[in-house]
Amino acid sequence: MSLRGRVLASLIAFVALVTFDAAPLCAEEPAAAEPLAAPDERGRSVGDANADDADSKRGEMKIETIVVVAEKRAESAQELPIAISAFSQSDLQQAGAEGLIGLQQLTPSLQMGTTGMEFYVTLRGIGGELASIGSEAGVTISQDGVPIALQYMFDADFFDTERVEVLRGPQGTINGRNATGGAVNVYSKQPTEEFEGGVEATLGNYHRYAIGGYLSGEIVDGRLLGRLAFKTDNADGWLENTFLNEDQLERRKNHFRASLLSDVTENLEALFVLDGVHDRSGPPNLLSYGRIRPDTPSFGEFAGVPEVDADSLEVEGDTKTFGEKDQYRASLKLSWDITPSTTLTATTGYMNADIESAYDCDGTRIQACTVKPYEFDLWQVSQELTLAADLTERLDLIFGALYLHTDYAQLTEFFSTAYIGLPPDVLVVEALQTLDSYAVYGQVRYRIADDWKISLGARYTRDQKTYEEDAKAVVVLNPGDFDDDWGAFTPRFAVDYTPTEDLTLFASISRGFKAGGFNTYQVPQEAFNPEYVWSYEVGAKALLLDGRVRTAGSAFFMDYTDLQQNVYGFSPGSFTPQTINAGKSEIVGVELEADGLVTEQLRLGFTATWLDAVFTKLRTADPIFPELGTPDPDTGLNVRNLSGNRLARAPEWQFTVSSEYSRPLTGELTGVLRADYSRRGDHFFTLYNYDLEKQEAYGVLNLYAAIEGSDGKWTLSGFVRNALDERYVLNRQLQTVGLAPVPMNRAVFGEPRMYGMTLAYNF
Repeated sequence: MSLRGRVLASLIAFVALVTFDAAPLCAEEPAAAEPLAAPDERGRSVGDANADDADSKRGEMKIETIVVVAEKRAESAQELPIAISAFSQSDLQQAGAEGLIGLQQLTPSLQMGTTGMEFYVTLRGIGGELASIGSEAGVTISQDGVPIALQYMFDADFFDTERVEVLRGPQGTINGRNATGGAVNVYSKQPTEEFEGGVEATLGNYHRYAIGGYLSGEIVDGRLLGRLAFKTDNADGWLENTFLNEDQLERRKNHFRASLLSDVTENLEALFVLDGVHDRSGPPNLLSYGRIRPDTPSFGEFAGVPEVDADSLEVEGDTKTFGEKDQYRASLKLSWDITPSTTLTATTGYMNADIESAYDCDGTRIQACTVKPYEFDLWQVSQELTLAADLTERLDLIFGALYLHTDYAQLTEFFSTAYIGLPPDVLVVEALQTLDSYAVYGQVRYRIADDWKISLGARYTRDQKTYEEDAKAVVVLNPGDFDDDWGAFTPRFAVDYTPTEDLTLFASISRGFKAGGFNTYQVPQEAFNPEYVWSYEVGAKALLLDGRVRTAGSAFFMDYTDLQQNVYGFSPGSFTPQTINAGKSEIVGVELEADGLVTEQLRLGFTATWLDAVFTKLRTADPIFPELGTPDPDTGLNVRNLSGNRLARAPEWQFTVSSEYSRPLTGELTGVLRADYSRRGDHFFTLYNYDLEKQEAYGVLNLYAAIEGSDGKWTLSGFVRNALDERYVLNRQLQTVGLAPVPMNRAVFGEPRMYGMTLAYNF
């Protein structure tokens, strides 16, 4: 049987299993058609909805309902015909997911990485480590409904968070801003009617101390609610620089958020959120880490100096790595109930970030390559209008439009002197980009029968970009000013079948689009084209064992054209990673999720992903083995056929298991124990699939224990993240000959074992 045949057979077996378990043994009359979900996305707390559901089922041993707003209205995740995972703040905290990096411990097909001030998010092998302001990620991150345009503006912490929703696969319609791989939507906690507050303090290894708190309640009787939250987090660095005799990767971060929620009129509600980040943490640095070509010495070997010691977490670097980030965000959401079944929502967003960092390109005591400073000035505004309406008991619609404007400025100075004899400030580059993005979208859902629904959606997007670059490299270079625009129509069709209230089967076909752009630091300038994808997916969601177990499974095939990818040394005029279009790529995969109550005290969870993500058409230069391939008439470089290589950050296998046990200790105390283990298979970080840049399979174990007061007012908890002290790499980059005398293999490591205790008190 072929590979795709085995995938299809596996899905059929899964659907048959859940259908048999969820369906009644004898035929029943179909239930009367219920109205489709009311358009209630006016900022109401999904956590409150889940709490109400839990209260109504207390003692019934049923797992709680997960309510999400992935399609601009509050709906049960179990009934939506999309692959989605959602997590509350409690879920994230107990699993040790303090930020985006930790989220991969819980979510199928999700991979995270970081370098410097950038965060890389990959879903189902798609996302992209596209290291320039002209490139954008294929996984959209949004905060309180506002899309974040560039990965430098991703905030890594889940601070005062209500929930996180992860949508897997192309989101070409409603969440369509460049979401060719998926979307991660983060929602902050909102003001409450009742006065409440809380404070928590954390102590941990590496001299960590953190304190945070919140106040929430009514400001103006019956008209205005407010919430104020803050957190300060400090820790010493866990990577020791023995050359400079100081620690690196320290944590120095302050975060605040203020929210106002008002019933302006009986039918109009306003939610205003303002937050800010003051971050002076040491950013992750790329460190020279062994050979990339077996027959060529590494940079450390060549220079006769030590490279990073992964076991002892020691490095000899000649330059202090530092980062400074000041970021502010504001959003205003107005929700107008035009009728009881029709709501118009306007979401206005503003973001600004000033970022500066410096790092040692080679990560040794040799002054071969230093970037100082590395500055970004990022600014964006957005406006989205969404109309959601139930037209009849069988028909509803969503219609909307989005405008996004961004200005990016990037200044980089490269200092390189050893071995190649160039003076300080040998290369200074300033790049500016402006983006204007326009989109209009719509979706209709119609219940064609009591247990059948169809969804038809579409989006049209047009992105306009202008790009300027000035460079000095011994002599002054001015590559010029450039502008271009790209547009695409991205439809989606889905059908779902609900033979019982506990079982949903679905299938969908959708298209995704991400605009082209311009490469930073390339002479002559070469623009790259948009990427496109057609995605085909089938799945099943079921509640089993009288509602005690929630399961979901999906199988998918995604066909990408002109997938944007990083390459190294492709153009004679480039000395940093460049973005090209990688011909064609195909991704086949299966995802499974299960979460259930074994007893009233014990809860178990499981996720698994199998992924076959390969390039089916890819020809590019090889910077590490330049002698391989055939000459390209345009560049003069040898070009290799890399068809069949796996996509970066796409392990074939990935799974997570979790267990949570709670029981009363006394009449006043409850104890909680939780363990989460995540394991991912071998994977690469570049499209070249070099053996020496592969991350071998590894697993991370997180532990959590707590004693809670029965009144819910206080909790004393302890945590251990990466309890087995596993050494693994979050990111790798190559450095070709140019700023270093030999090809370099550089790595960013994941955190070692972290542990601590937290005392929280709520009033």
